[in-house]
Amino acid sequence: MRITEVRVFERVLVKARSYNMSTSAVADPVTTAVEVVTDAGYSGWGEACPAGPLYAPVHVGGIQAALGLLGPAVLGLTRLSSVCCRWP
Repeated sequence: MRITEVRVFERVLVKARSYNMSTSAVADPVTTAVEVVTDAGYSGWGEACPAGPLYAPVHVGGIQAALGLLGPAVLGLTRLSSVCCRWP
């Protein structure tokens, strides 16, 4: 079972009402969802949604840039690939 595709989705999470976190008003955060698809038809999902008093819209860009590098790097790997299991 090998990873054949990494799909990235972006969505704005519109708040029901305004609120403050710490001393700052919280903007409508953007969430990034990732689907990892295998050649056996299985898929797994993950999500990253930066939020908090230091949130900035550029954080989403950093997440998506990292996925742009990591997505292609994991294509063809299996859950047993040694590159997935190395610890510093």
